[in-house]
Amino acid sequence: MATESRTLAAASAGAAFALMFASADAGQHESRQLDSHEHGVTEMNVALDDDLLYVELEAPAMNFVGFEHPPRTAEQNKAIAETLTALKNPPAIFSVAAAANCTTLEANAKHLLDADDETGHSDHEEHDDHEEHNDSADHSEFVANYRLRCTRPEELRSIRIELFDAFPLTTEVETSFIGLETQSFGELTSSNPELSFEP
Repeated sequence: MATESRTLAAASAGAAFALMFASADAGQHESRQLDSHEHGVTEMNVALDDDLLYVELEAPAMNFVGFEHPPRTAEQNKAIAETLTALKNPPAIFSVAAAANCTTLEANAKHLLDADDETGHSDHEEHDDHEEHNDSADHSEFVANYRLRCTRPEELRSIRIELFDAFPLTTEVETSFIGLETQSFGELTSSNPELSFEP
């Protein structure tokens, strides 16, 4: 029975993140409203499925480049390009124990603009209760997905968030974790940057 429960848990974790990666690849992120985010807060979902570690990250563009409108200058285009390069480098975003011997299999990143921003118009006008936004109706975000294979997953006891150093405008990371024996949620900061995998 314990073996069966463990197998079901593994299947659940794998299925959940397989669906997550499939939806990202299908571009479903682009269809949802981008105005539901909060400046300074990044979301990170993590799952450990046998020897595979999955990580998904979503953040308002403000957290990484300091603006959310479409790029208007060469410097802003450069900032977006540099951010995408950084996001495709997992060690700049998170780190795991070297003893786990993890190898990156996949690292993808996108900059998503509200579709209305491209025409200079926006349907998002009912935001009086969203104090975190400025007067602009522009909304954009960065999303990234990672898949790593770890030959010694038993050594994966935590994940350390490194993006606080790379992107100082990020003040909080809201995390969720799905493992074989545990699920957890947390709020990490630069003074508390470690997400534990322990049950």
